[in-house]
Amino acid sequence: MYDEGLDESRVVSGPSPALSRASASKTRVIEPIRLQIRIVECIMPRPKPELRLAAGIAIVTLLALGAGVAALGAQPQRQITFTDVTGSSGVKFVHHTGATGDKWYPELFGGGVAVLDIDADGWPDLLFVNGKNWRPAGQRSHCSLYRNNHDGSFSDRSAGSGLDVVDGYAIGATVADYDNDGKDDVFVTTVEGGRLFHNEGDGRFRDVTEPSGLRNANFAASAAGLDCDRDGLADLFIGNYVR
Repeated sequence: MYDEGLDESRVVSGPSPALSRASASKTRVIEPIRLQIRIVECIMPRPKPELRLAAGIAIVTLLALGAGVAALGAQPQRQITFTDVTGSSGVKFVHHTGATGDKWYPELFGGGVAVLDIDADGWPDLLFVNGKNWRPAGQRSHCSLYRNNHDGSFSDRSAGSGLDVVDGYAIGATVADYDNDGKDDVFVTTVEGGRLFHNEGDGRFRDVTEPSGLRNANFAASAAGLDCDRDGLADLFIGNYVR
């Protein structure tokens, strides 16, 4: 350890030549500044060979990652394009608004579509919901259910599915397995409040709105399945339109 200090003798300076108006008899006394410098030798243990190896591997890895990111950034970005394959897909759904000239507000909404797995084969199927005629004796809401053929095309499985005739003017649909039986169930939003369908398997659905306890009589514009109380069972949130 090494110490060095300054001499404590006073330093006296006379008036600056630039201060011509100052009295020559007056002097400034500057007290010395005590300055200590301490040099302490810090002795560090030599790192173990395995630590030096790990540090080297980490540095090489970071350099390789940086070079990879730089190379990716230098590559030209591939352009993503979409092709209309409606004609070859087998989907022939046509939305029915039920408009007869009275210009009812729900006619503006159009039909919704839900993606679900109707037969638990791991391939996404499609459900298109439909409107209806406003007159009591008019056409009912014929929704269309399409099963995935695993080759880019779909087969119409609407007839006899239980979703082909929905009681109400359908707006949209949401999918959730509300009883945890491994099959996708469907809630169809309608102007009249909505209908809940249980998946019976093999592309068949049963309307269970009344026995399920659903009593929504408002304009169901949207819905979502969620687990609001974290009990492992799907709950149902319905968003109603203004009255």
